[in-house]
Amino acid sequence: MCEEKTELCEICRLIGQRVNYIGRAANMLDLHFGEDVVRTTRLGTKTVGTYALHVQCPWRIINLAKKGMYFGSLDFYSPSSQVKAEANFSYKDFDWDVQGKNLFDEKAAKWFAGLEGVTVTATKMNMFGDARIDLSNGDRIEIFVTATDEGECWRLFLSGKSTTELIVNGDMGL
Repeated sequence: MCEEKTELCEICRLIGQRVNYIGRAANMLDLHFGEDVVRTTRLGTKTVGTYALHVQCPWRIINLAKKGMYFGSLDFYSPSSQVKAEANFSYKDFDWDVQGKNLFDEKAAKWFAGLEGVTVTATKMNMFGDARIDLSNGDRIEIFVTATDEGECWRLFLSGKSTTELIVNGDMGL
């Protein structure tokens, strides 16, 4: 299902687009793909990718050839290696939501630094809303819908536009 660029498969719009940005807003993964788009908001001017992918369900970034996982959604809640190395570090006092302090922030920056010119080569989405995005360097972004209610799990949209290309909810199954 959804392996080629077709009108029926919105996630396939990412094929050929370069990985433009990775970040987060709290525990929501924020990935951008495509060319730079300058967006002006009430907070100022920001450069984003043509497409934005916001993920609020479990996900991971892997490389099958290297037999490894770079990082995943639970890394939001683990301290970075720098924070853990602090003399007064305590899990009890750790605030995962401070930018730059968690393992996701550390590993995402390192991963993104090696992505110059990397593009999406294939996409796939199953009937439950799980998605796979294959990249030209052999890496893969995997998204897993694990909710059964109508809450939003992930969405794909054109940056700076009010139109949403695709919203995946947890109630896509039975």
